[in-house]
Amino acid sequence: MKKKLTDVYNSLDLNGLTDEQKVRKIHDYVCLHADYDYATYYRNKAGKIIDYSIDNYSSYDILFDPVDPYTGSTKVVCTGFTGLFYRLAQKAGLEVL
Repeated sequence: MKKKLTDVYNSLDLNGLTDEQKVRKIHDYVCLHADYDYATYYRNKAGKIIDYSIDNYSSYDILFDPVDPYTGSTKVVCTGFTGLFYRLAQKAGLEVL
C-alpha cells in the first residue's frame, strides 16, 4: 500500500504549493477517484455484519479496488474518503488530526 500511496502522492505534484492549494489538490483527487458506496451504507444501516470482501470502508479500496468503467472511480463509504485524504495530507506535511 505504501508504494501505491507514494505513487498517487507523487502524481499530485504538490511541490511549491501553499497548504491551501495542497488541501484542494488532495481533495480533488479523492473526489475524482471515489464515489459513495450506498450499498455498503444501507447494509450497515440495516445492521448487517461488516463483510470486508464486499463492504468498502478503507482508503485501500480507493487505491486497489477495480475502477468502475463508467465513472472512473471506486466506491467507498466516508471512512475511505477520509482515510485517503488523511494519508495524503500527512505525506504532504500538512497538520491533520
